Amino acid sequence: MKIKYLYWIILVSGIINAQTNYWISKAPMNSARTSLGPHAGVVGDKIYIVGGFDGSSPLSSIERYDPISNTWTTVANMDSSICQYDLSVVNNKIYIISGTPDFSRLTNRVLVYDPSLNIFSFKTDIPTARKNHSTSVLNGKIYVIGGINEKENEFHNTVEMYDPDTDSWERKANLNIARAFHSSSSFNGKIFVFGGFNGNLLSTIEVFDPSSNNWSLLSTSIGYGMLHIMLKLERYFSNS
Repeated sequence: MKIKYLYWIILVSGIINAQTNYWISKAPMNSARTSLGPHAGVVGDKIYIVGGFDGSSPLSSIERYDPISNTWTTVANMDSSICQYDLSVVNNKIYIISGTPDFSRLTNRVLVYDPSLNIFSFKTDIPTARKNHSTSVLNGKIYVIGGINEKENEFHNTVEMYDPDTDSWERKANLNIARAFHSSSSFNGKIFVFGGFNGNLLSTIEVFDPSSNNWSLLSTSIGYGMLHIMLKLERYFSNS
């Protein structure tokens, strides 16, 4: 199966006012980026945007947004571009995990950015390289969930947990349903995984309980075919 993409480049940023329920335009980023990445992480009172794709090539830059001054600053450049990855923030450091630097191969590497020192460091590689996965933080650990391997039509149900304190990886229970392009979030001591794609659009929700190392399928579901979509990205799939 061949995966094709259509992109709308994101040139401006905005926030939604929860009280008035309308969007407010904010300062544009320095570089346009699409949903193949970038991903955002909050450290302190700033928002960091990492890598992504500008419509022609993957990016290596990291930008910082200051909501008070409504300004963007390019604060660092990684040693390699990265997209189709995911990131999580633990102890005010940004963990950039797996993905692809150039669409031709996957990377196992874990790159950590420390905004306070503006430096990078490498950590132990993730055992299973992947792209279009999700990450969520639970009890100070980073869970890397699902995704796609080197072959475009092979989807992961694997879950691996990273411990920043010991710089080590541990395999966890597999998802019930392999998926990529999904979303995940931790809440009330559990991890929730929403929708995605595995050859079919998915509306299922799975919940991980770390105390039992078990994934459960909820009886409820989300709107049909929810994907991990940020702003306006349309993906369409066709048989090769």
